Amino acid sequence: MKDPLANIEIIESYHEGLLNESERKRIEILLQTDPIFKDEYELYIKLVEGIKSTAEVNIRTQLRIIEFQRELKNTNPSTPTDKSKTNSPKKYFWAAAAIIIFIFCFSIITYNNTFSKKAIVKKYYVEELGLPVLMGENKNLQLDKVMNYYKTAYFPEAYKLINEIYKNDSANDTLLYFSGVLSLKMNNAKNAENFFNKGIQQGNSVFHEDFEYRLAVSTFPIGK
Repeated sequence: MKDPLANIEIIESYHEGLLNESERKRIEILLQTDPIFKDEYELYIKLVEGIKSTAEVNIRTQLRIIEFQRELKNTNPSTPTDKSKTNSPKKYFWAAAAIIIFIFCFSIITYNNTFSKKAIVKKYYVEELGLPVLMGENKNLQLDKVMNYYKTAYFPEAYKLINEIYKNDSANDTLLYFSGVLSLKMNNAKNAENFFNKGIQQGNSVFHEDFEYRLAVSTFPIGK
């Protein structure tokens, strides 16, 4: 499976205006003709905007802390004639604390939604559509039933049935693959990894690339 940020260096150079004329034109053509490259570019832009946004909020926080410190210096605690002035340092302290907590929470949310590997995997995740069910044929009726369960989101029922079939045909790459896929659907990443690793070991399976991709995805379970 292609790395969603495989072209990060050339995209960054283009965004920063560091490319020569011919390279810049080549990138602009790719943005118009290559959907995958365009998705990579748009992801990069989102990452950059998120970083800038976080930096701006941090700067504003620092300025407010400096303002708070100045307020403390200008407050004279020896003349508490005005009760509102006496409480001023405490008020600014809690305001600064609230701002810092907000920045901390904002940074975590920004990271989880934009920067984390899990977020990137979720953005580029390719849903498994299942095998076609051939009506009127008597071959693989049990597997057809599994696919019907799968396509209607009855994942526990599908897994239970395919597991029964798998016990009698443990070398079947189709059964290995969909046992792993169904394990992922039920958030059992460890079980999924076991099935996908067995499939990869077969080497000549038609699902070989799918086994590798799903194995990588199982490292970052994304749920429904």
